[in-house]
Amino acid sequence: MRLLGTRIAITVIDARGRRRVLLKTLPFMVVTMFLSGLSFLTVEKAEIPWLDSIGKWIALMLMVVFLFSYSAGMASIPWLINSEIYPLFLIASASALSAFTNWMASFAMTSIFEKTHYVVSIEAAAICNLITYFFVRYFVKETRGNSINKNVALMLNKTQREVIQFVQETQKISSPLMSKKTSR
Repeated sequence: MRLLGTRIAITVIDARGRRRVLLKTLPFMVVTMFLSGLSFLTVEKAEIPWLDSIGKWIALMLMVVFLFSYSAGMASIPWLINSEIYPLFLIASASALSAFTNWMASFAMTSIFEKTHYVVSIEAAAICNLITYFFVRYFVKETRGNSINKNVALMLNKTQREVIQFVQETQKISSPLMSKKTSR
């Protein structure tokens, strides 16, 4: 399912746009996680054998839909957007910091939710995905088809753009490698 979702994402991301694909897949993730938590709760509390069996099958189907929607959206698009929103001279450092932050947040979530009941963990993750949906809706700009410089301009305010321009100009002036290459 993840392979199919990733394959669809590869073909759709550039045609439809990163933001639009995220806004289409995140609601599926929220709903499937919320319903999965309820189905696990049903399995846990079921006293009737057939209800227990149905709850397990529903949970499995919901997890398949979740994995598909995750693969089509959140598995790859944040990494793609991350490589498009920083100025060229910051891409490596900012991407490394972003990856570190992602790993630390995943570690914290795993550590916290490991000690809680799995239904609570799934419902909390559904809430995190709901928050992510609203964050993408109101703060993430579309980066499809734009140059890196245009994406940076979309993300930053005027003062931040002036600071970046100053840093770029300073690097051009003070770099000994740049002066050797231009003197030839």
